[in-house]
Amino acid sequence: MRLVAPSGKNAIVKVDRSKILEYPEAELPFDAEFKGYEEVIVQDILLKTDNVLFRKQ
Repeated sequence: MRLVAPSGKNAIVKVDRSKILEYPEAELPFDAEFKGYEEVIVQDILLKTDNVLFRKQ
């Protein structure tokens, strides 16, 4: 877990997971060079159910 302070904002964003997105090499120009990663944070809201079965006497 990593905390990132985005530029221009006062809030700190908690990063839950990190992924590397790979671009297909066939679509790159022949002289393309790797120059590092560009970091982008995408915030989503997860809504999930919490169903409980209660058995009353």
